[in-house]
Amino acid sequence: DGIQDIELVKLDKYMDKLLDASCWLRRTRTSKNFLGSDGIIEFIAKDLTINPEIVVRKIQENPNVMVNVLKKYKNMLLHNSVLLCLGYHTDYGIEVTNATAKDVVPFLTNRFGEAFGYEKWLEQSFNVIHREIFKGVPYLIYNEGVICRYDKRVAG
Repeated sequence: DGIQDIELVKLDKYMDKLLDASCWLRRTRTSKNFLGSDGIIEFIAKDLTINPEIVVRKIQENPNVMVNVLKKYKNMLLHNSVLLCLGYHTDYGIEVTNATAKDVVPFLTNRFGEAFGYEKWLEQSFNVIHREIFKGVPYLIYNEGVICRYDKRVAG
């Protein structure tokens, strides 16, 4: 029925290339608009010339094989949770002007559990993911254990 035609490992790599850090489809040459999460499966199905239901059924068989996509979504959720912890609002910025890892880690642990190295994630991944989500113009920076507003004059 066509479901065997999709290899999840290859689909995972393909989707990883299609999705940005916000888990939106990257801009394509045919459209300057983001398609958003409702359009991802439809886009993939059209591109692979396969029924979208088959794509969904294949992913449902073993979603844990989708390691790249799951990592991308995990990073997005962690990033957005850091923004939530800081009281971020698109119109007003952040309520908390400086937050240490010791402030943020308990918030993340309360939301997602203890089985993850949040402090290491903040150190190694937050700035990269934040920069991509904010389209190369970061609003925040994690530096020496503190998340604060990014100041390009200081950051260089």
